[in-house]
Amino acid sequence: MTARRPMTVSPLWLQGSILTFIIGFSLLTFSAIRIYQDYAPIPEKIVDEAGNVLFTRQQILDGQEQFLTYGLMQFGTVYGHGAYLGPDFTADYLHRMVLHMNKRYGDDEAARGRTRRELQANRYDPATGTLVWTDGQVSAFEEIHQHFGELVYARKASGEGLKAGMITDAGDARAITAFIAWTAWTGVARRPGKTYSYTNNWPAEELVGNTPTGEAIMWSALSLVMLLGGSGLVLGLYGRHSRVVGWHETEERQVRFVAPSSVALTPAQRVTAWFFLVVAALFLLQNLIGGATVHYMVEASGFFGIDLPRLLPYNLTR
Repeated sequence: MTARRPMTVSPLWLQGSILTFIIGFSLLTFSAIRIYQDYAPIPEKIVDEAGNVLFTRQQILDGQEQFLTYGLMQFGTVYGHGAYLGPDFTADYLHRMVLHMNKRYGDDEAARGRTRRELQANRYDPATGTLVWTDGQVSAFEEIHQHFGELVYARKASGEGLKAGMITDAGDARAITAFIAWTAWTGVARRPGKTYSYTNNWPAEELVGNTPTGEAIMWSALSLVMLLGGSGLVLGLYGRHSRVVGWHETEERQVRFVAPSSVALTPAQRVTAWFFLVVAALFLLQNLIGGATVHYMVEASGFFGIDLPRLLPYNLTR
């Protein structure tokens, strides 16, 4: 029976890797389970105080699909995730809603307090799947829908990295606003039994009391400490005990080089010459598209006078 070849690295590395794999995936599994247990609800319908339906669960889901279909994630962000040329739609909606409601209620300290209470109040009924919005929230929805229409959906001229008239279907546009409005609601409405929102008060909005929670700050700092501390610990142990846990010396093998002129090329190898030409062309195209994408950050309306958004909008180049 052939003897088993000894490992070129200490068994401690293998054992440590297996242990890290088990612990890491256990934490990921636990986190995934908690996410699906505690995720923000999507109401069956959102109604005003008179019971009139503003939009439905299906419209929210359709809006999410259309938001991705039209590439708006490659223009702005939701919850801070996406591209960064356009606005964070969640934060922008929340901020505009607060300003609209403050102005509607009198724009004084009493009005600001009323706005804060109405937005933080969670009027979702899980038994019926109904979410009731106040008149201020409903009015803000209609105004912000018009704002997004002018900025994104039905632009009269290309600019801001987007082409004109990008979304022509009014139903799609309203569904997208419904989706964004729902994300803003999850960011400010207090989770039942808690003093923070479904998203841990994200995005931040001081006007409505959305400030980072102690838990968020603690876990953010702890994750950074563990990352840096863990990396330092591994490097320190390796530096101090490299002879024990490091790579073991193995027998060196001699490599014999053959002159290229003495090796016959096969037809398949000759064809690869075209591969290098294709790669060079793709590399050039990649650089040109990348240059246009970066240029949008300094001149979103065009490219030195050329109406670039009409031909290659930002959400396409990105």
